[in-house]
Amino acid sequence: MTPEELIAELEQAAEGSRELDIDIHKALGWELAPPEAGCTWWNTNGDTFNGDTPHYTTSLDAALTLVPDGRWEGILTAALTRRWLPSGELEPPLTFERFILRVCREALKARQADG
Repeated sequence: MTPEELIAELEQAAEGSRELDIDIHKALGWELAPPEAGCTWWNTNGDTFNGDTPHYTTSLDAALTLVPDGRWEGILTAALTRRWLPSGELEPPLTFERFILRVCREALKARQADG
């Protein structure tokens, strides 16, 4: 899944899921390690990660770990901003679940822009 596809998935999702969590973890450069590796995840830098994939899309604490340094204000502002729908109506107020998804989405967009 490309970063753009993942961002679009996060935009459309009504709630978080383990599948989205795994896709985010992969977008951060992690790959599932083979059983003989002795770890759960590894990346091209040689780092390893043992344990469960972070719950990025259902835990605000985990979602906030995605926010690049110095980008807090812009990300949280974008996540909290209500938008106009194509029908011309203002979208309904955010639920906490949708707020977490928006933090994930905006953080990934910022990471992509930062290169």
